[in-house]
Amino acid sequence: MSRNTQETSVIAMSAKEGHKVSQTGNSLSVGLPKSITNSLKIKRGDELEFDIHDNKLVLNKKRKWT
Repeated sequence: MSRNTQETSVIAMSAKEGHKVSQTGNSLSVGLPKSITNSLKIKRGDELEFDIHDNKLVLNKKRKWT
């Protein structure tokens, strides 16, 4: 993802949104707001990578190599 695309994503998500944590089987889940999925072009079936930096959860869309 280019730097410009990342900056655009941050601008589109500048307002904070809160969501409740749900139980799905043995896992906990949180729905992603449409503004985030649109900004990052996340679609059903895409893989996300999770990481923790400075006590913050970081999500990255995993690249598909074709």
